[in-house]
Amino acid sequence: MKNMVKTLLIFFSFYLVLLTSCHKEENNIEKEGVKGTWIWVSSSGGIANVMITPETTGNKQKLVIGDKFYKKYENNSLVLLTDYTIGVFEEPPIGPEGMSYIEFSSGERKGIITNGSELHLIDQCYDCFCHLYKRQ
Repeated sequence: MKNMVKTLLIFFSFYLVLLTSCHKEENNIEKEGVKGTWIWVSSSGGIANVMITPETTGNKQKLVIGDKFYKKYENNSLVLLTDYTIGVFEEPPIGPEGMSYIEFSSGERKGIITNGSELHLIDQCYDCFCHLYKRQ
């Protein structure tokens, strides 16, 4: 009887450790890829598939993404300061399965694709926009 209790205690201890250690880690590789200062190049999309740029709008945008904050500037004025997390879509509304996303404290998510010097932020709705930024 003592051996059975001891075995059950070991089993439940192992199971408890397993349950508490199984949590979804933030995608740190992708987070390292988005950190930095980004300058807006263009946005394209919408029902008419239009392209807008700083030249066509007269609006300059800059993103500053740190370890725990996301800042958006328009014409050198801070317009957004928020916390964010990085994750991976299991079934994204727009984009391929397994695509990474950035989620703001408001709950809004945007798909993200990085390739070193470029950052693509993809709105998650049909007829929405994909925003291209270059690393400063």
